[in-house]
Amino acid sequence: MARRRTELPELRCWQKLKAGFVLVRSYRHALGSTIWDLPRGFIDPGENAADAALRELTEETGLRCAPNNLISLGVYAPEPGTMAVRAALFAAIHCTGTAHQARDETRS
Repeated sequence: MARRRTELPELRCWQKLKAGFVLVRSYRHALGSTIWDLPRGFIDPGENAADAALRELTEETGLRCAPNNLISLGVYAPEPGTMAVRAALFAAIHCTGTAHQARDETRS
């Protein structure tokens, strides 16, 4: 599926649980290794950044967050020295569900 080009093509979502924060293991081809990272993804056609953050949170971690518990932390440039990309950053509080690793986030 082709991704829609938007001003904010990437987003990251930081979930705070009672025990701390949730990170995912992601294989990064450019590094040739798996790293710890915040759950993240792209904004699909018809979505806004907050809707995409909630969707990616569930897809990548199994956790759910009510829209009123998603806090926008603003927009930032994740790779300002190499790319003209901006990303939206969110904090998800009071998440529910059981955290798990999405299968497509790690290299088999």
